[in-house]
Amino acid sequence: MKDEAKEEVKEQEPQEQETVKEEAKEEDDKETQEEIKEELKEDDEINDQPTEVPPAEEAKEEVKEEDHAKEDEQQEEVKDDKPTKEETKDEEEEEAKEEDDSKDQPKEVSAEEVKNEIKEEKSTSEPEPEAKQNEKDGNQTTPSKEEEGGQPKESDAATTESNNVSTGETASSAKPTTESKPELTKEQIEAKREFDLAFMNGTRCLKERNFDKAEAYYQQALAIEPRQPPKTTSALLANYALLLQNKALIQRLGSDDAATRKAIELYLLAIETDPENAAAMGHYALLLNYITLEYDKAEEYYKKAIALGDPKAGVLYNYAILLQNSKRLKESEKYYLLAIDKDPSNPIILCNYGLLLYNSGEYYKAEAYYRMAIDQDPTYATALGNYALLLDCVWHRYDEAETYYKRAIASQPNNANALGNYGLMLYTVRKNSTDAAEEMYRAAIKANPKNPTTLYNYALLLEDSRKDYNNAQAYYVMALDASPNDPYIRNGYANFLRTRRRDEALANSILKS
Repeated sequence: MKDEAKEEVKEQEPQEQETVKEEAKEEDDKETQEEIKEELKEDDEINDQPTEVPPAEEAKEEVKEEDHAKEDEQQEEVKDDKPTKEETKDEEEEEAKEEDDSKDQPKEVSAEEVKNEIKEEKSTSEPEPEAKQNEKDGNQTTPSKEEEGGQPKESDAATTESNNVSTGETASSAKPTTESKPELTKEQIEAKREFDLAFMNGTRCLKERNFDKAEAYYQQALAIEPRQPPKTTSALLANYALLLQNKALIQRLGSDDAATRKAIELYLLAIETDPENAAAMGHYALLLNYITLEYDKAEEYYKKAIALGDPKAGVLYNYAILLQNSKRLKESEKYYLLAIDKDPSNPIILCNYGLLLYNSGEYYKAEAYYRMAIDQDPTYATALGNYALLLDCVWHRYDEAETYYKRAIASQPNNANALGNYGLMLYTVRKNSTDAAEEMYRAAIKANPKNPTTLYNYALLLEDSRKDYNNAQAYYVMALDASPNDPYIRNGYANFLRTRRRDEALANSILKS
């Protein structure tokens, strides 16, 4: 019997970066969405407060809500000179009316208008000093997880889940320092209050994946006058860009889509407004890596984010994935270890590092990291499936492998890699299990119709066990269409044409094309 190809799942989740799962290259839409959600949860940090906003990918970060107690105290101090009751009443009624009008009709503000106003602000005032705050990274999926197929094949990059979104992280909130600040006017206090409320509501909706409402709140915040300090505005712009990036990852939008173009514009404006916004740089790098596929440029922004100091786990992890996909494994390992040092309990990072070790032939270490990932999340399907593959292909502990395949499928019934690899084990190891193997293959293809490894393996089953040459040829063709440059699939199909179809000319043309 011919050799079948095994697949590995690589969970390169666009971590948001510090959002999606941190999110994969070519996974089924349903799988991708789940991964990106995981990564967005993980990868992206959302600025709940007007402060600094990070970009998107695969470490899990929770959105924190800002405590406004200090601001309230400052507001009370500023309001010592109280107007008369009649004046107060008239003003309050007028303000309430204006506030209601603005809530009902959020004003759309273009990035160019924001840019022009920020330039004017910079010429008249300095940004308020803000204290840096370290936050634990979570995981992002742009975005998105990766698949590996072949013997075994290399995984596609992910999140997805961001992803990844995945995957990315949302911006971390920076709290004001205790340095004395100039007293704010009543108009400034009210503008800040409205801005903070719109910003936090937008962030809450972003966390809930209610993108349309989040966008309306962010537009409302951008329209509020007078403008907020540059760091605060940069955080808002980066979160808004992250929102659009997550939509692009989940909906698999390309680099020419309007949402992607606007996200790029907002990221660049956020970075120009605050050149120290490392989160924005990391999320922008994630977009370049997984959506526009500008890998050199993505690396440039990952390096810039890391160079600012104290990088988050999501940025380190996403950069490790980029290096891993570029076959720069030693450099990749360095950044995986730095990411693990920052976030040692992150199952996605542990699992992907285990995959790097597996591909490097360090099987004992790979097993240790897979098990650590599973200890952190016993329902994490990617780690369960990857560990099952190691038990199956390397250690030949088939009973244990079957247990972990079943656990992976129970946790994520549409996990195409676990379904396909379990089907292959049933077909090649378990006697009289052809029917069960075919059931797994068909479920895997339903979950991901463009997975070349599963299509190829199913073609082999149809050829060798079912003697159904017409359907076998159809699946060989689909496998080759899904991965035209895969020599393994190309040779297998050519062999089928020679031995089953006696078509030497077509076989030779397949090998030469």
